[in-house]
Amino acid sequence: DSLHRDARDAEVWAIGDPVRACVILTPRPPVLYLGKLAVAEPDRGQGHARTLVALATDRARAHGLADVELATRVELTGNQRAFAALGFTEVARQAHPGFARPTTILYRRPVPEVQ
Repeated sequence: DSLHRDARDAEVWAIGDPVRACVILTPRPPVLYLGKLAVAEPDRGQGHARTLVALATDRARAHGLADVELATRVELTGNQRAFAALGFTEVARQAHPGFARPTTILYRRPVPEVQ
């Protein structure tokens, strides 16, 4: 049901058949939120995440949005390194309801203007 809603209300992009990498792009002005950015384990390191982030940057620009944004759980240190390598900067830490400490890290990356 949630993916059906995303397909109706957002953009779902995928690489491969069968799908090897995917992302859901949701405009949340002033940002484009990248949800569920994922690459299948055997296909990691081939540039699929970089391709999807570049696509997201282009889509954000088309929507007139200033940044792309995504989040990861605090314990997923590999994701944190990958997002930093893709040019994202940590902008906030948030706690899920019921937790006293941060559980999620929010990242942003500016959308360059077209020259």
